[in-house]
Amino acid sequence: MERRAVVLVGGLHADARRAADERLLRTVPGGVALLRRDLASAADGTLVRTVRDASGTFGTGEAPPVNDCACCALCEDLVPTVRTSDWPG
Repeated sequence: MERRAVVLVGGLHADARRAADERLLRTVPGGVALLRRDLASAADGTLVRTVRDASGTFGTGEAPPVNDCACCALCEDLVPTVRTSDWPG
C-alpha cells in the first residue's frame, strides 16, 4: 500500500485555502490527497466533503457537524475516509 502525507489546511479565507491546496498538489514529493470539508453550508447543519488529488476528485459526500463542531466532524471523518476505496493511493 502506498503511503501519502496527510495535511490539514484550515481557515476562513476561501482564496487562501484554495491557493494552499493547489500549492500542496503541485509541490509535495510523491503527491498528496486532500480531504476538504466545506463549511459554507454548516449553518444548515451539513458539511460537504470532497476528496481529491492532482488528477481530480475521487469522492464527495455530506455529513452533519459533530457536537456542532466542524473540527470534530473532520477528526471523526478523517480515518474512515482514508480507509475507503475512494481514497487515492
